[in-house]
Amino acid sequence: MLIEGIFSAGLGQGGARSEDLERRYPSAFARLARTQAGEYDREIAKVLAFTSTWTYSNVRTFAGVMARRGLLGAHAASLAMANDALLVNTSAFLVQSPDRKVAILSFRGTEPRNAINWLTDASTRMSPLPTAGRVHGGFYHAVRAMWEPLKHLLKGLHAGRDLCQQLGELERQWVTPCPGGARAAGHGEGSPAQGDVAALEDGGGLEALYITGHSLGAALAVIAAVLIEWDDDLADLRQAVRGVYTYGQPMVGDRTFALEYENTVGKRLFRHVYGRDIVPRMPPFTIGGYVHLGRQYNSGDTGWEYEPKPVRQAITVGLSNTLGVAAWLTQQISPISWLRLPFSWGDHMPINYLRASMTAAPGTELD
Repeated sequence: MLIEGIFSAGLGQGGARSEDLERRYPSAFARLARTQAGEYDREIAKVLAFTSTWTYSNVRTFAGVMARRGLLGAHAASLAMANDALLVNTSAFLVQSPDRKVAILSFRGTEPRNAINWLTDASTRMSPLPTAGRVHGGFYHAVRAMWEPLKHLLKGLHAGRDLCQQLGELERQWVTPCPGGARAAGHGEGSPAQGDVAALEDGGGLEALYITGHSLGAALAVIAAVLIEWDDDLADLRQAVRGVYTYGQPMVGDRTFALEYENTVGKRLFRHVYGRDIVPRMPPFTIGGYVHLGRQYNSGDTGWEYEPKPVRQAITVGLSNTLGVAAWLTQQISPISWLRLPFSWGDHMPINYLRASMTAAPGTELD
């Protein structure tokens, strides 16, 4: 498992936060901490839209961008588990607030040039859960591949432990460098595990955990929330899960699965669907009987609007994808941009979810 950790941008020598940056970029952590479980919040939806989008980047870029989006002074860790032969390539970022009371777990979605991610999406054969129902096999195995070390970190966060210290301990537990050889990742010069952790604010245990992701990452976020729900080792953590915010999320499981978790995970799951995004309608009906759980919010003129009727499955893989690509092409050609097809791959782009979350002019989402 590849682990990287970093102090968020805006931290000076010894972990001191810049007062100028704090004035320019007000903290979002207070809002994240006070919002109750199952309570939808548009500002949180905006913060997590940025979080899920920039999870596609590296951890340094992610930390810098998120500092400007209200997560100033946080710790950010990049976690990755890869084995091509097992069709596993799972990446996630874990964020901890300076007072250790709020954490965000964000899974990376399908990267356009990552063949293993696409094969994960295509591994639609369902796997049975130990509790009830069946879920998409590719999504389930992608999360389970990194679940043990991730669970270790989540339990530490819940106990109020510093994320950076945990990263160092996890590296020592899983990887020991050869005597006289190169240092293990996370123990080199400037590693956050060696930072001045005494300068950090001393906080109590974790009070609020948010899980998020776009596309494939959204599906993994739901699976992770379900694992927390039925894993007895994480029973104390369940109450801290305030919300699972997903963007362009495909369906994850069958009807039995949805009914089993609708009153637990479903009450805290907020699915965002932009326009005619094809992915929330996948996998198609010809592959299996998948259904959504949780509440759906569609993009509209005023941002995200609650939609009581969830999107329905597409019928076939070939026809749906053909229409999705055709719709994207029509959106690029002005003379026929008025033509509306039922699905669009173009609407799945994360920048659309950013714009809908901001309800701002195009271009300002990158400020």
